[in-house]
Amino acid sequence: MPRQFSVTAWGATTVPMWAPLAWSAKQAAVRENHNAQVVARLKPGVDIAQADAEMRAISTRLEQEYPQANAGWSATVISLQELIVGDIRRSLLTLLAAVGLVLLIACANAGNLLFTRALGRRKEIAIRAALGAGRGRVFQQLLVEALVLTSLGGLLGVVGGWGLAWGVSSFTPLPARITVWSVAIALTLGAGAGLVFGVYPAARASRLDPIAALRVE
Repeated sequence: MPRQFSVTAWGATTVPMWAPLAWSAKQAAVRENHNAQVVARLKPGVDIAQADAEMRAISTRLEQEYPQANAGWSATVISLQELIVGDIRRSLLTLLAAVGLVLLIACANAGNLLFTRALGRRKEIAIRAALGAGRGRVFQQLLVEALVLTSLGGLLGVVGGWGLAWGVSSFTPLPARITVWSVAIALTLGAGAGLVFGVYPAARASRLDPIAALRVE
């Protein structure tokens, strides 16, 4: 198996070697043992439903051939992902929705703060415009600032998540780790949030009237 292979459903996180299961003739003759669980890879072109139907057909033949030991017993084929997260799928989706809502609230607050900050710099922006900076240049500057801030926020989130995963792995038997995909998604969300919620403040600030901004009150 590949080095990173793990079966988290059964708590096997770090296994130095996987060996084939070899039963002796005496062990194979005991047909009352019905607790075997197997992880297998499907053949190309075979889906879960086909594999499940074939295993049920085999179980039916075994039940007919050995009714005393196999009556009422069958085999079920499910995906490994379903086995791991099937019972907690609704909880995970609820948690994901809650995290998404918190992200939207944080982004809305960040966008409001960026807009307030841009209004506080209206004289600076007006001076830049008077020196020849066009609206596009001002818009670009403010948008880049928003992207830098949100990207730093995403990076801090990755660092915090790594620390949390390390703590979970250190004090519990649960395997928790930060993957490359997790880092990529976090940074992409951070940059995307900065792009989406930084456009409006930057657009509004770039349309300020320089004369009104420089007027002495």
